Amino acid sequence: MSNIIKGKISLGKITGAKILKKDGRTFVEITDSKLFEGKNGDIYLDFALIPAKKSNYGETHFISHDISKDQRDAGKKGNILGNATESGPKQESAPAQSKPRPKPTPPPQEDIDEDLPF
Repeated sequence: MSNIIKGKISLGKITGAKILKKDGRTFVEITDSKLFEGKNGDIYLDFALIPAKKSNYGETHFISHDISKDQRDAGKKGNILGNATESGPKQESAPAQSKPRPKPTPPPQEDIDEDLPF
């Protein structure tokens, strides 16, 4: 069974994002960002899950804006948007090993020639 990675993204950390509150509702306005429109009209944001070397809260990955290979090679890093934790099936303790069962011994073969009438 595959592991699941769950995370949280702070929408306010997306480049160009503004959090607006009006009439008890919260809106996120995003300008000058890496959002793009897909062929189907949906809006997307590329991000990367990067393994965390150490974490104070048990996160196994952090989430950042995805950047091009050229930008990475130039030493640039994407904004950190949030964190994620990998979880998987619980490790069950291995069953106690028992001694291998001996192979059953076949029944003794009777001398077939003794019963033949000729």
